[in-house]
Amino acid sequence: MIFVGLVLLLGGLLLKPLTESAIPLIMIMTGGTLKLIYVMISFLNKTYRPGKELLLLLMGLTVFFTGVYLKRQGFEGWLVIEASGILMKVTFVLLFIKKLRAVRVML
Repeated sequence: MIFVGLVLLLGGLLLKPLTESAIPLIMIMTGGTLKLIYVMISFLNKTYRPGKELLLLLMGLTVFFTGVYLKRQGFEGWLVIEASGILMKVTFVLLFIKKLRAVRVML
């Protein structure tokens, strides 16, 4: 589920500049929702205990939405800021998966 969410999220982000349709936005929202559902299920099943990687997610979201805001204000460097936020969020997902796999190996 988390990989499908990540693929939808990244696919939507890549398609967004190429089309004016709502499909990329739907892909982004669906991918983000799938990732959130997976994290919540893992937390409720006690297979995931939040750690410092959660700060990376919060920073990534903050940086990403700052880039979105600056884009609307006409700031030229918005793409670098948004890309940095996305990179932080992807890094969170990779650390999250690594942490889950470590728990599964211990079981």
